[in-house]
Amino acid sequence: MFNDVPWRDEVITHPIADMVSNGYLRLSDRPGLGVDLLEVEMEKHPGILQPKPGFYV
Repeated sequence: MFNDVPWRDEVITHPIADMVSNGYLRLSDRPGLGVDLLEVEMEKHPGILQPKPGFYV
């Protein structure tokens, strides 16, 4: 999902683009989705108030 918010990689510990290789998402050996949320960065982006055109398409 690369058409979402421009600050997506700022709120996680491991950028998703770094996990993509040859068009495939490489599985991480880290627990869960392989990223942790950075709460300090998340507080800078309180939420999406209006849907972005084409966001879910």
